[in-house]
Amino acid sequence: VPGPGGRVAGANPAAVTPLGANPEGRRADTVLAGPDGVTLLRAPSGGSHELKVGERTVMVQLSVAALPSNAGRVVVLRDVSAQSQIERMTAEFLSNISHGLRTPLTPIKGYAEMIYRRDLGKDQVKTFAGTILDSTHRMTRVVELLVDVATLEAGRVQPRTQEVHAK
Repeated sequence: VPGPGGRVAGANPAAVTPLGANPEGRRADTVLAGPDGVTLLRAPSGGSHELKVGERTVMVQLSVAALPSNAGRVVVLRDVSAQSQIERMTAEFLSNISHGLRTPLTPIKGYAEMIYRRDLGKDQVKTFAGTILDSTHRMTRVVELLVDVATLEAGRVQPRTQEVHAK
């Protein structure tokens, strides 16, 4: 709660975690500074924002509401760093999967079209068919990995861990 003089008048103990320390008595615009140094007190409520905490940046969802008679503001922070990281990893995973599926699909389609449209010799057809088979094996492996990940995510299989000794 930014109180008199723009200082934090009180903080819920849960706020200490994303802020890294108890903010009471510190300037609210400094405690709630984005990476560019601009205060998040004027940022739109509800969205995710980067909050500078010492040398690190934390993703927070921010809600700000004025107290009656302009006696200050209530600021609610929710640390969404883990959620943001999961969203980033999901996007990267989907990008890798789409690339992993498109890469072998290109020669499959190209060689299948050439076999279909052209009058080719037996040796050429055999070479093209070999490339198609190799590409389908690669694609099958990508799909199997995708199914394995989905199975783990769904909790149908528990990973088994064991200690190994590195040499």
